[in-house]
Amino acid sequence: MFRLTLFLCLVSFVSANSELKPLMNLPEKIIYSNDFSKDFKIKGSDWRPNQATQWKVNDGVLQGKESTKENQAKKDHHKGLEPRITFPALPEKCIIKLSLKLDKGSETAKVPFIELNHHVVRMRIRTGFIDLVTDSETLQVAKADFSWQDGKWYELLAERNGEEFIIQIKNGPTLYAQHPEFKNDAPSGSNGLGIAGKKSGFVEIDKVTIWEVKSKQQNWLKSKESFAEYTPVKIAEKKVKKKK
Repeated sequence: MFRLTLFLCLVSFVSANSELKPLMNLPEKIIYSNDFSKDFKIKGSDWRPNQATQWKVNDGVLQGKESTKENQAKKDHHKGLEPRITFPALPEKCIIKLSLKLDKGSETAKVPFIELNHHVVRMRIRTGFIDLVTDSETLQVAKADFSWQDGKWYELLAERNGEEFIIQIKNGPTLYAQHPEFKNDAPSGSNGLGIAGKKSGFVEIDKVTIWEVKSKQQNWLKSKESFAEYTPVKIAEKKVKKKK
């Protein structure tokens, strides 16, 4: 069953002072928390910059930008044209809360996005809407109108448990979907939380907390009855790797 939340409009009217809380999972224990207020070095940490993109902590936030022009010139692909980073130490069942800001740069067919397990479940940020895609971005399983603004902080709370995934944006929409693909490892082997900004743009990340989860909330089955069914839309053909 594929679903999209009915209360998208209601979420938009949540008070700016209210705190995002899990809707599906029961938090068991915090396994990671960082507001980047203390000295912090990317090298040797749990964060992994991707495609040689440049990341550092500055003014109490984790900041990222594209790779150097020298790096881009010598690569045929995966040039690091947009800031990309992964937090691979992620439990299969989890809750993730963070603040995110995107600035400058240009939207492409692939970026910007937030995902859990590379190509498995991805929230794409597009002009005028956000959506959830899966199966290597070939299937759209949820969508909501939303105007994500450059230079503005957004607080997000994502939950994954088996075949179910839900992500809330404070004072914005909530997307929910259920799909067998969600419980799989990344086809590339790159599991964990992944974030990518716009081409030649900047990303800032702050106030990250990750909880391990053992069970769902008691009222979850009843709560998700308020979600409307969403018919998946095939948006691309899945690429088949050629045998060498």
